[in-house]
Amino acid sequence: MFMWNHIFKKRSCINCKKPFIPKVGNQRVCKKCKHKVDYLRIRKWVKNNPILIKQYSKNFRETHLLEIRKKDRICKKQWRKNNLAKALLQERKWRKQNAEKHRNRTSTWKKKNKDKTNDMNRKRYLKTKGITGSHTLKEWENLKAKNNSTCKGCGKKEPEIKLTRDHIIPISKGGTDYIKNIQPMCNKCNSRKWAN
Repeated sequence: MFMWNHIFKKRSCINCKKPFIPKVGNQRVCKKCKHKVDYLRIRKWVKNNPILIKQYSKNFRETHLLEIRKKDRICKKQWRKNNLAKALLQERKWRKQNAEKHRNRTSTWKKKNKDKTNDMNRKRYLKTKGITGSHTLKEWENLKAKNNSTCKGCGKKEPEIKLTRDHIIPISKGGTDYIKNIQPMCNKCNSRKWAN
């Protein structure tokens, strides 16, 4: 086995002052102190070169923007989960301070996501009526796809008509809002069926 102490003599570390055998001729710190000294050197360089660091950070952010946003979303979600009360207070405070901005943002989202908005309103209405059961928008879309986007009453397809949720056992007669109790029908057929 090759022995380093045959080449270099013992030295004292400039950081902790303990004796050590260097592996390289210009080594001035022991193995334990190397990380600490390197960290301090890097911090000093960073402090002395803020413009370079800013440019590097900007370039890195531009090239890795999607990854950074994804990580940010995950971190924010996790933080919100762990600090729910604090997050709700912050949201309320922000909404109060930026009422107009919040109103505009909400209205543009509602215009872009009409299906989701209608589904949310429908669920809220059924909840106030005390109806049991619920289903997701995805389940409704899957049910329409399963029936080839065709009305169960007249047999017309979706671009020609707009399909609505029809309860097989009407809600007025104790029916639920689970997907098993729903069939796709156009407005005309749904109205004709009424509560029969």
